[in-house]
Amino acid sequence: MSESPPIGNEPAAKRARIDDDANGEVEQNNDIEMCADEPTILEFLNRDVLSIILDKLSTDDILGTITVSRKWRNAILEYLKGSHYCFEHYYLPRLHFVPRLLGLVSTNDVRGSRSTPFDTCLGDLRNFQTKIMELGPGIVKIILDCLNENSLKTITQNCPNLKELMVVAMQEHPTHKRFLRNATRQCEPLSFTEEVRQCLKELQLKRVMFIDCNIVTDEYVSEFLKSDSIEELVVTRSSSVEGDCLSCLSQKKENNLKSLRLVGCGLDYLDPAVANHLTKLTTLDLSNNSLELQYLPPLLEKMSNLEYLFLNCYPNADLGAGFVQSLSRLGRLKHLSLCWNDNVSDEWLEAVARGCPGLQTLDIETKTSGYRLDRATVTAAGILALCRAAPGLEHLGIAGNGDVTDATVADIAAACPKLESVDLRGCAKIAQNIDILTALAVPQRPAGPLRLRLARTAANTYQTQAPQGLIFDFVDAPRLFRLV
Repeated sequence: MSESPPIGNEPAAKRARIDDDANGEVEQNNDIEMCADEPTILEFLNRDVLSIILDKLSTDDILGTITVSRKWRNAILEYLKGSHYCFEHYYLPRLHFVPRLLGLVSTNDVRGSRSTPFDTCLGDLRNFQTKIMELGPGIVKIILDCLNENSLKTITQNCPNLKELMVVAMQEHPTHKRFLRNATRQCEPLSFTEEVRQCLKELQLKRVMFIDCNIVTDEYVSEFLKSDSIEELVVTRSSSVEGDCLSCLSQKKENNLKSLRLVGCGLDYLDPAVANHLTKLTTLDLSNNSLELQYLPPLLEKMSNLEYLFLNCYPNADLGAGFVQSLSRLGRLKHLSLCWNDNVSDEWLEAVARGCPGLQTLDIETKTSGYRLDRATVTAAGILALCRAAPGLEHLGIAGNGDVTDATVADIAAACPKLESVDLRGCAKIAQNIDILTALAVPQRPAGPLRLRLARTAANTYQTQAPQGLIFDFVDAPRLFRLV
């Protein structure tokens, strides 16, 4: 067997590749260029043909080849700049066993593939800045757990097509040791200098989200709302946000806000004057706050474009005539969620059905334990009357209802031909006669298979097999509506 020649006798291009493998880096002057007698595939493929080939691959597969050579790396980075990606760089303290994620998610991959993280170990601020500078033009969404002045400048300078910014679990003083090790270094909160305000103005963001960020305040959020490009604002589980941030809308020349979600915040009052600047809203979510719903009717009357309304977790809220009357004026309302409200009754459902004939989704999940003895009750007859008054229903959530039976579900399906799913989780009388449910199977149903969510019912996941035209879902998942 002949021995391999020494490295010193290798051609220059091949020797550069060997040095690259040994050191893990390529010197600036050692750019990998193949000799004339060693052509690569890049010499035979123009940019359009290469893009067609790479379009067939998942993000994971593409990034898996990025370290082949400098020339190939440059070709991949050039391709990625022409695509749309979500850049992730965050760490959730409640998932402290998961390393920091630093990777890409393709927003136009129908297979929903996720990339392998760039770094499986600690993804610090330096790695974040490097990847942003390399992939900036192709990034349309960024998820991170620290937004400071340095990261904001990096994003502004390199991401001209950025539309969505999500900040997750940004903490001022991380206490968990594992979280402290994984947290992005130099994570001081933004101080809104003129330079920072100019960066926010240049970004032209359309969607801003703050999830589990305990340092976010009304003043912090208002700086983002001052941009005329903002169309959607989401703030969850931030007790320092009390709704005062909305007052800045009166100072804007043009307000394009179409979606407002303040969930689990410190909101206890909304100034009716704010509604004058929320007339373009199509989505309003004020779930799980200390807000008195009696203040809402004057606001809702000015939101004639509302299509989505979420008011979950108000167990003692007053849903009287004034509230129902305000809903009846929302002619475009299609999706309504009032989960865990003890005052929903048959009369209320009937009034909603009359006022919102275009209703497509209704979720009125009730608690199965820990409820008030004097709470209002929704009967099977009331639900059926609602379905007959709103035949366009596509999704119905009645989890926890103790009066609905298998026969009721059959009548609901007959009254709503467009129905796609019914949430029956925790309904005590469901699946007592499984034959009634299986009889709902219609192979050629116009709306497709009917999904019945049967978790915490008498149905047995191992013995109950859904026939064609039905889907028995035994996953005890959250409510019909999800935040993100």
